[in-house]
Amino acid sequence: MNRPEPDKALKETIKAIYDEHEGRYGYRRIRNEFGEPWSKSES
Repeated sequence: MNRPEPDKALKETIKAIYDEHEGRYGYRRIRNEFGEPWSKSES
């Protein structure tokens, strides 16, 4: 089980956002921190 973790950088970024806001950010606010590509499209 020595496979590299493909989402390691993403997980570290999410944890940094969570820690920066002292655990008060849930998945919606964290998702919003990433900007437009994560928002729903009206198509």
